[in-house]
Amino acid sequence: ANTDAALIVDNSSHTYVQFRTPSDKEQGLLFGDVQDNNVGSITYSHSTNALSFAANANERLRILSTGRVVIGDTASDAQLGVVRDSYYLAEFTNTNADATGAELSLRKDSASPADNDSLGILNFIGDNDAGQKTTYTYIRSKSTDVTDGTEDGTLEFHTRSNGTIAERLRIASTGDLNLGATGTYNDITETGGGLLIGPGTGKNAGIVLRSDSDGFGRIYFGDNSGSAAQRHDGYIVYSQTDRNFVVGTATTTRITVGSAGQIGIAGANYGTDGQVLTSGGASAAPSWADAGGVWTQITSQQITSASGSVDVVFGAN
Repeated sequence: ANTDAALIVDNSSHTYVQFRTPSDKEQGLLFGDVQDNNVGSITYSHSTNALSFAANANERLRILSTGRVVIGDTASDAQLGVVRDSYYLAEFTNTNADATGAELSLRKDSASPADNDSLGILNFIGDNDAGQKTTYTYIRSKSTDVTDGTEDGTLEFHTRSNGTIAERLRIASTGDLNLGATGTYNDITETGGGLLIGPGTGKNAGIVLRSDSDGFGRIYFGDNSGSAAQRHDGYIVYSQTDRNFVVGTATTTRITVGSAGQIGIAGANYGTDGQVLTSGGASAAPSWADAGGVWTQITSQQITSASGSVDVVFGAN
């Protein structure tokens, strides 16, 4: 036994210290000093059937009659509530010297699992201006297929707009990303990695690539090779400086649309006035060429023909 102990209860079998009071009273252990008789305490209230722990003369933890545990306050309806007037509420630390990190699991342990069960929800809650507790956003995981060996799961992101909360983004089981698209959709690529946009709760959809006034908006098409060039094998680029739009294949710019609407091929080759695009066939790019064959030009003052003669016929339809 501890030599500083003022009271020792010793028994060769189970040992208890029991406190008995009327059913509407409180009992407990008080820890004090010469300045404060109960700076710390463990108390049990029979009227509320709650067990409370106090430190520094303030209650710090309470186990309610329902089994809920509240730390810092009693104003929580959760099974575990942590209340503090600061932002730093919890920390989970892994001290292993290996590559693993801290893990937080949300588990649904159901005796009858079914497709589209919600497995876990992360809510973001605050008050509205009427003082009502309101969920503004949440993240939810679902088991969309619980068949043994072919299980599927999704991750959904919901936000509130104009008073209504709705799904805005979903990561499908295949890896497809559904942005603003709700409901059930076919696999976009059949192998994952696809992107589906809208229309969500409205009828429109769109993409905005916003860059600095001297920057670029880019969309690249590439493969999984280690080559940087192959990762940018095809591209669509808009220059805010030149205000032009280029399309490239095989890492080379093929078409340029200038700020005035002019069309350039093989880069910024816009040809000359009067030239026309000439096909290079199935295996070559088109090129600019002078107009050939028979042509006729009509202006307000004359009619000119490359063939040397012009027939003008007047008559009724």
